[in-house]
Amino acid sequence: KSEDLLTQGDLERVAREVAAFKPSIALTGGEPLISPLTLPFIRACHREGLVTTMTCNGMLLEAKAAEVVASGLNTLTLSLDGVGEVHDHVRGKQGSFARLDAALSAVQWEKTAAGSGTPALQFNVTITGRNQGRLHEILEYAVAHQVNRVIFSHLWYWDEPMVKKHNALWGHIAPAEVQNLRALEGLDTRVVA
Repeated sequence: KSEDLLTQGDLERVAREVAAFKPSIALTGGEPLISPLTLPFIRACHREGLVTTMTCNGMLLEAKAAEVVASGLNTLTLSLDGVGEVHDHVRGKQGSFARLDAALSAVQWEKTAAGSGTPALQFNVTITGRNQGRLHEILEYAVAHQVNRVIFSHLWYWDEPMVKKHNALWGHIAPAEVQNLRALEGLDTRVVA
C-alpha cells in the first residue's frame, strides 16, 4: 500500500537520525534505480557524511549515470554473471550484457567528465555451473574497464533436506523453500571446493 512506503522526507530524516552512528548504507534490491527515491536518498546520506553502496543489474543505469556519479555514491556494485552470451544466458535475457556494458561505460565517462573518483566500481559474481569455466574472462573484462574490485561468491541454494531441517527449526518464523538448484547443473565442485 502506498501509505506504507517511505517518502523522500522520511528517507532524509532517516539519514539525519542515523548520521551520528556512521553506518554504511547499502542499497540493494531487485533494482534500486526503479525507485525515484533512491538517488535523493543517496544524496541525503552523502550530505550527512555516510558511506553508501548500491548494487544493481545495470539495466536502468545508463540513463541515470550522470545522476549516480553526482549523487555522492561511494561504491557501485554491478551484478555480473559472465562476459557476453554467458551473462545473457544466466540472466535469461538477450542483450542484458550489452546494456550492462553500456551502463558501465556511461558511468566511467561521467566520472571522467566530473573529475570524480567515485563511485568506485565493483562486480559481484556468483559462481555457477554456467560460468565457472570462464571466470578469467570476467577478470580480464574488469581490468580492461578499470573496475576496482571483483567479488566472487558461491551460489546460495536450498535443497530438500536443507529446507526440511530449516523449517523444522525456524519455519514458523521464516519458512524456506527449495531454490537455485538449476544453477548448480554442470558445477564441478572439485574446482570450486
